[in-house]
Amino acid sequence: LGPIVMDTTEQHDLKVTVEDAVGNKGYISRSIIVDNEAPVTISQVKPNPAGEVSGTFTYRGNVTDNVGGSGVSKIEWYLPKTTETNAEANGLGWEEASLSAGWEIDLSGDNNLSTKIGYIASGSTYSVNSNFSSYETNGSGVYLLPVWFRITDEVGNVGYNTDNIIRFNPNTD
Repeated sequence: LGPIVMDTTEQHDLKVTVEDAVGNKGYISRSIIVDNEAPVTISQVKPNPAGEVSGTFTYRGNVTDNVGGSGVSKIEWYLPKTTETNAEANGLGWEEASLSAGWEIDLSGDNNLSTKIGYIASGSTYSVNSNFSSYETNGSGVYLLPVWFRITDEVGNVGYNTDNIIRFNPNTD
C-alpha cells in the first residue's frame, strides 16, 4: 500500500481489507473529511451595503465554509485604517463577531461606529480620526468604511474577505 493523496477538500471513503495466512478476512471502512481550503464567503449582508446607515445598528450576514469543508468555527471583523492594505498583516485589532445561524456585530454603545472612527462634531463642523478621514466621499460627511473579515474553519484554515463596505453617515446621529 502506497501513499494516499488527499489534496482536495472533500470526503474520502477508505475501505481496508486484511487477510491472514489461513484466509481469515477482516474489513474496516472509514470516512475522512479532508479540508484544506479556507472559508471566505460572506453573504446576505444587512444593512444593505448600498444604503446609508447612521447611529447604532446591528451589522449581520451569513458565512459559509467551502463545499465539503469542516464548517466555520469563528469569524472576526476589523475596520482597516486608510493606510492598511493587507488583511493578513500581523498586529491588526480583530474583534470576534457573534456566530450562530450567521454572524452578527452589535455596533451600539461603546462599540458604535462614530466612536470607532473618532467622530467629533462641534456646531456645524465635524472631524474624524485621520486614520479614517480619506474614506469620506467628496466632503459629503458620508464614509465608505471597509469591513474586513477573518474566517476560521473547524480545522484551523483561515480565510479573509475584504469585499464589504458600510456606508456610514455620522452627521445624522
